[in-house]
Amino acid sequence: MQEIVKGTEILIPFVFYDGTNIPGGVCKVKKGDYIWVFLDRSRKVGAELGVGGGAGEKANSRREWARVGVDDLMLVRGEVIVPHVRTQEVAEPKISLAQTNRLDSITNSTTS
Repeated sequence: MQEIVKGTEILIPFVFYDGTNIPGGVCKVKKGDYIWVFLDRSRKVGAELGVGGGAGEKANSRREWARVGVDDLMLVRGEVIVPHVRTQEVAEPKISLAQTNRLDSITNSTTS
């Protein structure tokens, strides 16, 4: 049953933020995917849409997005910044949201 839930694909809408909200799009990921998978797919959407470039600068924008890695991006959900990597080793059996980097833990915690 757990494998079926983790295999469920979800659509996550997003915006790019650089002081203003720039329409992003939607990324399709599985509930068990890591955060970096979502960030990488959103980076590719930014390159395809030419986000950050002015009129006629889509090619320059694509080159800029090619230099951007997931380390340069962050996922913000409400007031929570979700790291794409584990920020510290888990010392206790309880795993907090800050210590996990999987989409299933984020989607479950934000829906409750």
